[in-house]
Amino acid sequence: MAHSNPGPLPGGLLAWLEDDATAEGATLAAVGGGPAYERLTAILAAWSRRRDLYPTSPAEIRTRAETLRWTRGADSEARDGVPTHAFPAAAGGTAGRLPQRDFDLGRGWGFPPSGGPPAPVTAVLVAEGEDEQSWLRAGQALQRILLRAASHWVFASLRSQPLQSASVRAQIRSSLRATGSPQMLLELGVARTSRPTARRPVDELTPDR
Repeated sequence: MAHSNPGPLPGGLLAWLEDDATAEGATLAAVGGGPAYERLTAILAAWSRRRDLYPTSPAEIRTRAETLRWTRGADSEARDGVPTHAFPAAAGGTAGRLPQRDFDLGRGWGFPPSGGPPAPVTAVLVAEGEDEQSWLRAGQALQRILLRAASHWVFASLRSQPLQSASVRAQIRSSLRATGSPQMLLELGVARTSRPTARRPVDELTPDR
């Protein structure tokens, strides 16, 4: 977990990140301030309101169960999942900001929300299509983007849950005037301190040969 600074990204870094995405067959589309950002927040706020209307829908029940499974309490010794220092205790909708996924689910585990201005850069990672090859390329592009960003002390808050909706993907694609399929929302900011996240041993993740 890294706490971001609202200052700008290092000079030239965003262009490098865009080139990294292109090299892997994807597109990193920066969302400018003003109307473009307002359109994006409006699209996601509408999606969030629709979701909140049906908390007992099968999709929301599955999402809640998945979140409970993969979030970890402060005293957990698990080597995977999302630790408490990586999510706020009260997620949700601050007017004019991208909605956050609720990892806390009312348990009071997360950190106090800090407020503050939006991240200096908001971007959408766009794949060529919605097939397995496109998903693979988008994943490779994301890996490359995050590695280069981290080498400059720039870290990302990632959001993919809204993009599971075909309607949201279509609206964002239209708003960006982009070709392809939006796969990930990124908010990028500079951070000078970070906390490690537990990782499982490699031999648990690789098949025996």
